[in-house]
Amino acid sequence: MSDEATRDVERQMDRIEALIRGVESSSDAAGRDAARELVATLLDLHGKGLAKVIALLAGAGDPGRTIAAECAGDPVVRGMLALHELDALAPSAAGRVDPGPLVQIRLPRREITPGERCDLCSLAIADEHPHLIDPAARALVCVCDACAMLFHDPRPDARYVRVPRRGRSLDDLRITDAQWDALGVPVHLAFFFRSSRTDRVIALYPSPAGAMESLLPLGAWDEIAAQNPALRTMAPDVEALLVHRVGDARRHLLAPIDRCFELTGMIRRHRTSILGSARSGADLEIEGFLQRLREEACPAG
Repeated sequence: MSDEATRDVERQMDRIEALIRGVESSSDAAGRDAARELVATLLDLHGKGLAKVIALLAGAGDPGRTIAAECAGDPVVRGMLALHELDALAPSAAGRVDPGPLVQIRLPRREITPGERCDLCSLAIADEHPHLIDPAARALVCVCDACAMLFHDPRPDARYVRVPRRGRSLDDLRITDAQWDALGVPVHLAFFFRSSRTDRVIALYPSPAGAMESLLPLGAWDEIAAQNPALRTMAPDVEALLVHRVGDARRHLLAPIDRCFELTGMIRRHRTSILGSARSGADLEIEGFLQRLREEACPAG
C-alpha cells in the first residue's frame, strides 16, 4: 500500500476517533443513544457482508481463493477483517486461505455476559473484552473489539488509550533487595507504571482497602531503570511492571494495567493481607492468577 494510502487511512481513523469524542461529550442523551445504535447497526451489517464476500470468493475455486488471499493480505482489508473478528480468514504462509476457519464465521461469537455492554457504543460484549484507559482519571473503560480498534495509535493528548491484551516477560530483569527497599513499598507485591499526565512513575500495591499509592523516592526508580533497559519500553498508562517477591523468588512482568487492577480487586475481595508470609486459599488463587499472566505473556521486545 502506498504512503499516501496509509496516510489516508490514518486520517480516517483520526476523524472517527474525533467523531466518537464529539458524540460522547454531547449533552443530548437521546442523540448519543441514537448515534451508538447507528454505529452498532452499520458495523453489524458491514461485518456480515465482509464475511459473506470472503466466503463466496474462497468457495469459487482457485481464482476466487487467490483473490480472497490477496484481500486478506492487504493492510486495509486485513484491518477491516480484524475489526469484525474475521482475521482468521487471513492467508497462510503459503499465500492461501485455509478453508477451515471459513466455517467459524457461521458460529456464534464469544458468549455474551447478560447486561455487559460497550461503554462507547452500548453493543453487548463478551466477558473477556478489551479495555481502554482514561489516563487523566486512571479509569478503565470496557469496550467491544470494534471500538477498541479505533484507539490503536493514540496521541499523547488522547482521552482514551487502548490497553494491550497480553503481558511481556522480563526474565532477565534484576532488582536488588537494597533497590527494592529504597522504593519504600511495604509489601512483596506491587506494580509500577508511568503516567503520561504527570510524567512520573507511580507505584501501586494491592491491599484489602484497594490499590494504595506509594510515592517513589527521588532517583530510586531511575537507578533500576538505568540497569534494566527493557523498562524503557514500558508503554505509558497501559503497561505496568508487576513485581512479586516471595521468599527467594523474584518474578517480574510487564503486565496490562487492567490485569493489575484485576489483581487488586481479587485481593480486596478476599480481604487478605500480603504483608505476612502465611499461606491461605487466597494466596494460592493469587499465585495462580500470576502464573496465568506469565504463561500468556510474550517475550519483551
